[in-house]
Amino acid sequence: AECSSELYTEASGYISSLEYPRSYPPDLRCNYSIRVERGLTLHLKFLEPFDIEDHPEVPCPYDQLQIYANGKNIGEFCGKQRPPDLDTSSNAVDLLFFTDESGDSRGWKLRYTTEII
Repeated sequence: AECSSELYTEASGYISSLEYPRSYPPDLRCNYSIRVERGLTLHLKFLEPFDIEDHPEVPCPYDQLQIYANGKNIGEFCGKQRPPDLDTSSNAVDLLFFTDESGDSRGWKLRYTTEII
């Protein structure tokens, strides 16, 4: 499946995994970048359902959504628990979504908004 780097520059919008809310494809390496103008800070709010393949004993060994703000990792998420709302304190956020070759999870969708610092 194809999901190379996607760039979002609007002040607000929605980003989701491929096929959401149907099962996402296997073997994904996706990079979603949000770049808004300086002086704005990004807020991320995840919607239901949130469903990324998980393991009961090991955190996110199969599929995971990593979020970076200002080049720092601010979270790695998987499972069925929707992540908390994130105030990134940044105008540049990258979302990396990795999946393995198996599984049948529905994926994720978020709404991002901006606020003037």
